[in-house]
Amino acid sequence: MLPSVATFTAFELSNALGTYPQAVRNALAKVPHQLRLVRGKESASWALDSLPSAMKAKLARSASDMTGYRGIHHFILICQAKEKFAPSIPVANMPAPAIEKAAHLRSCLAPILKRAEEFSIREMARQANLLLANDGLFSLESNRTTRRRIERILARDGGHADFDRLELYAEEFCQHRQERSVPEKSDIHCPAVEITLQTLDPKDPSFKTRVFAAAVEDVKLLAQTHGSRKAKAAVMDALESSGIRLAASRDCLRKKMDGIAARVVAGASGEHLLAHHGQGRSGRKPKFSLSEEERTRLTFHRLQRGGSLARGIEDFARDPICRPETRMLIHAEMDTAARERRIPRWPKNLHHLTRPSNELAAHFFGPKHRAKLEMTSRRGMFHIDDRGQECPTRPNDIWESDDMSLNEPFRYTDPETGEFRPGRQILATLDVASAAWLAAHPIGRDRDAYRAEDIADHIRNTVIQHGLPLCWRIERGRWDNDFISGTKLKDGSRWGGLDEIINILSMSTSNGKATIETRFNPLQREISTMSLSIGRHRGEREAATKLLTSAQNGNSDSQRKFWTIKEAAEGTAKAMERQNQRPAMRRACGRQAQVPAELYRNAGKRECPKDQRWRFLPIKRDATVRGDCVEVSVKNYPRSFRFRVNGVKNSIYLHRGETVLIAFHPARPEEGCWIFDGERTQSPARNFDSKFGQFLLMAEYEPDVPQFSMDRGAARPEGSYGKKKARAAMVSQFRGITPAGTRSVSISESRDGLGSSFRHAENSDPAFEVTGTERHRRERDADRLIQKARREREESAFEGIDEMEREFFRNNPSMAIPR
Repeated sequence: MLPSVATFTAFELSNALGTYPQAVRNALAKVPHQLRLVRGKESASWALDSLPSAMKAKLARSASDMTGYRGIHHFILICQAKEKFAPSIPVANMPAPAIEKAAHLRSCLAPILKRAEEFSIREMARQANLLLANDGLFSLESNRTTRRRIERILARDGGHADFDRLELYAEEFCQHRQERSVPEKSDIHCPAVEITLQTLDPKDPSFKTRVFAAAVEDVKLLAQTHGSRKAKAAVMDALESSGIRLAASRDCLRKKMDGIAARVVAGASGEHLLAHHGQGRSGRKPKFSLSEEERTRLTFHRLQRGGSLARGIEDFARDPICRPETRMLIHAEMDTAARERRIPRWPKNLHHLTRPSNELAAHFFGPKHRAKLEMTSRRGMFHIDDRGQECPTRPNDIWESDDMSLNEPFRYTDPETGEFRPGRQILATLDVASAAWLAAHPIGRDRDAYRAEDIADHIRNTVIQHGLPLCWRIERGRWDNDFISGTKLKDGSRWGGLDEIINILSMSTSNGKATIETRFNPLQREISTMSLSIGRHRGEREAATKLLTSAQNGNSDSQRKFWTIKEAAEGTAKAMERQNQRPAMRRACGRQAQVPAELYRNAGKRECPKDQRWRFLPIKRDATVRGDCVEVSVKNYPRSFRFRVNGVKNSIYLHRGETVLIAFHPARPEEGCWIFDGERTQSPARNFDSKFGQFLLMAEYEPDVPQFSMDRGAARPEGSYGKKKARAAMVSQFRGITPAGTRSVSISESRDGLGSSFRHAENSDPAFEVTGTERHRRERDADRLIQKARREREESAFEGIDEMEREFFRNNPSMAIPR
């Protein structure tokens, strides 16, 4: 936690005690400390009350000797201040250009330096370079030069934090530069240069050429009487004193004079004297001269070949866009390389001209790669309500949900075959405002393929634990299904979606739900030591990867090396609770570390209305009434589901052929089916008044009945389910993440997809759990023979369920679901 009272670092205490910082750290090694930001970094600091008595007594003695003593706190602050910096030359005596440069630098850097306690020197240098990017004086400075300049200013300030003083920004060697800037002038006259400067207009295009030609003539003339060295110095003095900028510095002027003199000796004249001084490109002529179309085409071939220039040139030589002269040069180099038994050598200019940029490569590979380079607008911690007003975002306002593959695989028992299987899939939900984890939901399915009903159960259980958010962000694809958006009716409209009670946002990229994406990495590191881990990357931990492959092939010894799905749920929940208790730095919360659990502790819970809880059922569609019931087939379930609609309520009778809207859970059909009116126009034959979408009744589940029964107390025959393999078998463990001291929802569920299921809920909302009809409520059966037959059926159906679930069925026989 950051300190809320005045604290001092070891460096500050050492200045007051007259010793070294390391000695202070050793003396305070066992004393509790707090963290304080010093130039953007966390440093240990101590309050005065926590210091040892001996150290406080020494500080008090030293402080009492100081004039104007006002306490130890004031004495320590005075000791940090150093003598104010004074340059070797007063500001008033500095050259005018140096003063202007220092004032300009102060206007740019002073606002950044005044916040030196909040940023590191590297961050301040980065911000300064952004300000100086378009500046004429400092635009060419590197980040390293700017960083050294900031370090020099901070050292000159000496802790006074007075960054408005102009002398802090002045150059270090003003005195020496001032002495060199006024060298002793030569008394030698240069007639040709003086006449040329007086007679020619500086705006004339040939001005520089004729001035330098006159300068060369004066050097040759004066060298006969004064020597070449004095003659050259006299000519450069005459050129510098003219007030016309002919070169960047005196050294550049001398080099330009030497070059021009050499060309005069070689016979050059006129405009050719300056031909190689910025008037054209020098160096060797490029071997390959590609047109713009050829360059673009060769870049395309390089992208197709994974960036390889050699393979791209081979394809480019066969391209119709390649000109004959370019193709001839390519074939000549390839033939020469074949004769000399070497690889072809392509010029570097081809590498530079045809190297694809990151943006071009992203456009070539597709929109997902392009999205990684696009700028993402930063979201503030506020939102716009339905009235168009800006409101601060609080806990339970925005949630994000996503799936994650655990690096620590778990094993679960397949309810269909009774065999162990490895799994890695987990669904998780996080609160955006507090960055606190809300729920963890490991899913055990074949091929780790979670489905819409798993998403429905996860969202429903999270709502049971924490209530409803204002907005729920999910990813497109498997999450964005009919359960979320509602089923599409024949007229094109949708019905039953969650957007009626929650604002659902489907994100197409990971940046859209960046909060939960960035929290996955710390969570994976937290879980990595709880069980056998296969690592973050493919083949990272070879031994664990081999065990996972062996477990997937059915090796029971390898399967027992991994934790169970229940242990994975408990371990993930504990890791999330530790993450919620750990301080974290977030840009949206400023420069102070925040504890997610503390931010979420006082979050308000929005209860879900009872008449809207049917929206969390995974199957929502339209159906037609036939034979006093509705019959629905669900994908991955081999048998259809039949629900009785007539005879449930005496006041409601639905005729054959009428359309209704239904909602139910295929894994728990005994809980009943919600029936809504699906007719847009009302039939006069109806015995009740209703409108489209109005709730009508709770339909009873109609299981199959035996062909005949010779004994009313005998067990019901199972029947035949066909040869189709059901993919509805699954095992899941839901854990709600709550602050310490509050009840957490825990739900264990297992089903084989053929009607047999096991469900155990702790601390759940009874209004969500009890939705069954009167006919199918579980009642205690007193018949011993029927109890025995039921127990035998349950043990055979749930042969693969672990010992905890078996013990639960034995102790609670009335909770078993009849087949």
